[in-house]
Amino acid sequence: MPLTSSCKRAIVPTALALLALPTVMPTNAAETPGGGSIELRGLHRARYERLSPQYRAGLGGSDTVLALQTSLVLEANWPKLSFMGELLDARAELNDSDSVFAGVVNTLEPIQNIDTWSMRVFRPVERSRINYEIEAGIQRGDSAAGQSNPLVWLEHDAYYAHAEIGYAPDLAWTPNILLQYDVASGDRDPTDNKNERFNPLFGERRFDTGPTSIYGAFQRSNIASPGVRVTFNPAPRWRAMVAYRDFKLDAARDAWVGSGWRDPTGQAGSSLGRQLEGSATWNALADRLTIEAGLAHTHMGRFARQTAGAAFRGSPDYFYAGLAVNF
Repeated sequence: MPLTSSCKRAIVPTALALLALPTVMPTNAAETPGGGSIELRGLHRARYERLSPQYRAGLGGSDTVLALQTSLVLEANWPKLSFMGELLDARAELNDSDSVFAGVVNTLEPIQNIDTWSMRVFRPVERSRINYEIEAGIQRGDSAAGQSNPLVWLEHDAYYAHAEIGYAPDLAWTPNILLQYDVASGDRDPTDNKNERFNPLFGERRFDTGPTSIYGAFQRSNIASPGVRVTFNPAPRWRAMVAYRDFKLDAARDAWVGSGWRDPTGQAGSSLGRQLEGSATWNALADRLTIEAGLAHTHMGRFARQTAGAAFRGSPDYFYAGLAVNF
């Protein structure tokens, strides 16, 4: 069966990056007159993802994407001068009009004027010792109620916190066992003149709450979630992780952010679901080729089932596999 143009666009850059592995020297730097150096390096990432069923409102029953990103960096350094330039190509293949990627729009809108203040303390992982991380922040300022014209401004008052404590026993596979808790405030009263929903700014989601990209079910906004995570190294150049989390809305009358579902009455409760995920990473060639795969399953809770009603499709499964090539 002949390859489609979409498949060809996906295969060609990945194949070229892999072919470059045995031919490119470990360092691409060249010396120049005057004691300087010029280095050309590249990075290619390819990642296949599948989500089924789709949990978001208004989209198709499932989602598939092959995300590709290639960057070339030229860096020149002299004793008193340095220069760096980068070319970046990023695209998504195999997706359709119902894909999350198809709905991404970059606009410049004056919809917020908020400041975030945060602090973080931690102890790194060491064998036979307790490790921990505590991070917390508050937001103050003004944010817009939707994108009406003219904009209606609300007082913004929100917070978030992340805490984890772990222990790394001196055992084979070097495990680290973590207990975690995340909370990000939601808007408790959608009818007042305040907005209490924490804004993660820039759309960033904590990796602690699960995979991102077309999955991205749980953002750092209007959630409360305890969990347990275990990381370990089953073999040289291998890393693995399994995690379990229970997700609830911090404010039952606010939205499940990113899903399109909301019950302004609060009658649907706050239970979003229980998520089980795992991943494995193989550093196949040191600093050159990394291969990763992972999956997640969320057993949907009362809120998701009740607000979706007849549109509820079931509990979603997500799978991804990808590679990263440095050349």
